[in-house]
Formats: sequence, structure tokens, C-alpha cells
Amino acid sequence: MKRILINRLVIAVCLAAVSLLSTLAIQASPDLGADEILPPGCEAYPLGLSKYLLHGSPPGSPLTALFSDSLYGIGILRWDPDPASNNIGYVVKELRQPELSLTGYTGMLNAGDHSLSAGDAVAAYTGLPASNDFNAEIYRLQASGAVLRVPIWSYRGGSGPNRYYAVDRFVLVKITDFHPEQPDMPVTFIYLGEADAPETCRSFGLDISPDAAGWGTAGQPLTYTRRLTNTGHYTETAALTVTISPAEWSASASPVTATLGPGQSIPVTLAVTVPISAPAGTAGVVTLSAYLPVSPAVSAGVRVTTTVPIPVYLPLILAE
Repeated sequence: MKRILINRLVIAVCLAAVSLLSTLAIQASPDLGADEILPPGCEAYPLGLSKYLLHGSPPGSPLTALFSDSLYGIGILRWDPDPASNNIGYVVKELRQPELSLTGYTGMLNAGDHSLSAGDAVAAYTGLPASNDFNAEIYRLQASGAVLRVPIWSYRGGSGPNRYYAVDRFVLVKITDFHPEQPDMPVTFIYLGEADAPETCRSFGLDISPDAAGWGTAGQPLTYTRRLTNTGHYTETAALTVTISPAEWSASASPVTATLGPGQSIPVTLAVTVPISAPAGTAGVVTLSAYLPVSPAVSAGVRVTTTVPIPVYLPLILAE
């Protein structure tokens, strides 16, 4: 009898081990692309949840929503309002590259708005999410256990390719279930809590190395080299501008735009020409500025001062 019990125990342990190994194998499967999921950051995913669906739910609550046009439906959002992006291929790209919510966003009603935040009108995808690639991305997010920052929408506006969702705020969720074979493709989320808007959360910045000073004679071209660094956590494109005083002086920077990865640094060449008419003792001050066109408030600057020297005449002493 003891031998039978021991055998049963061994079999049970083996079955449990096989089950655990199978689960681990599924989670680690390269086909799921779990290692491609970015760690929880400031990116947003284009799955807008209705504020009516979330109303009164505490963190930890399961929320089941449908891809439908109902008041409780999931709104699929487009960070790019161009009608050419109103296709399922672009939506799949958004799911695969959530950083587009930071680097490729344009407001539906304000073409100058490139910062996704509460109160924005965000373009809607108006087609059906009937795509194997779309299903695969939702399954991938579910299998990875990724924490998703998603918008909460309060109402819909516009029509056709101009349809949009009004964003009320942002929350964090996880996908725990998905049934694309059922009508309206129900998805179950776990609500994890409120979240900052991507632009509030986002950490980015620019830095240019310290001020510089030099000497230059009238008519002389000079070259200074400074370094521009992206101090943020995302790839950014910076624009560089030059201002100079007095206006008779001339200066230019190269390059005039630069795309830098996180922590990346490049040299920036500043060419300054002293005008022939510049009196001795005068100085030209050049301000080299760099800023992010998507968020002009993020900027950095450096001053370069060039002074025209005053000639020094030594007395001439003649020997008798």
C-alpha cells in the first residue's frame, strides 16, 4: 500500500513539473515576442477604454470590454490623424511601437499639438480590427504580462476619417483574456490604477557643453566645437539655431538638426566670422541653442564670445 501511495506521489510531482515547464516554455517562446515588449514606461497604447466602463472600479478590478461602437466599447486610436493612417496596418504598428505615442503624435483638432495628454482629441481608427496581425499583438501583450498605459475616453466626435475620441485621463492595465473568435472580440483587462499622461511622465532633455571664449582679428573666420547630448530616455530629433550680437557679425552651426538616441552625444561645429569693420576691443556673442520641435520647452543653450584684441605697441628704442 505504501509503495502504491509513493508511486502516485511521484507521478503527481512529475505531472506538476511537466505542467510548470510547459508554462515556462510558452512564456519564453520567441514567437510571442515577449522580449520585444518595452518595460513599463511613458508610452501609451492605442486601446482607449470608456470612462463609463471604468466608473467606480477600484484597482485590481477586471474589466471586460468589446471592440464595438457602444458606450462601453474599446476605442482604437491613431496617433497620426492623416487619413492614410486609417488602416489596420498602422494600428498594428502602434501596438508594436508604443513609443510612437511620444514621437509620432499629432492632435486631431490641433496640428501643432505633438504632446499626448488629457483633454486631447485623438484620431480614431474607423475600420474593423479583423486582422491576424492585430490578434497576434493582443495575444503577445497578454502573454508577456506587460503593463499598458492606455487613454480613457469620455466622448466621441466627428465622423468618417475625421472621427476622434476625447481623452479624459490615463490608466495602467494588463490584458488577461482575449477572444477574437467571439462577436466584438471581448478583451478582459485588470485595472491597476491611475497614470500620468505620457508627456507628464516622459523624461527627456538636451545639454550643450559649457560656454566658450576666444580671440579673433577683423575679417578672420573662427571655428568652435561644442557637444550636444540627449539626456533623456528616448530617441529625439533636436533643431539648432544661432543668434549673434552685434548683427554685423556672422555665425552658423552644423548640423542644423540632429537625431540622437538616449545618452548619445555628437559634436556641433560653430563657425564665426569677425567683420572687417570690427573695431579692436569689441566682442561678438553667439548663442547656440538646441530644442525639441515636438516640445519646444525642452531646450539648451551655450554662449560663445569672440573678442577682437587691442594692438599692443612696444616702444622702439634706438641705440646711439
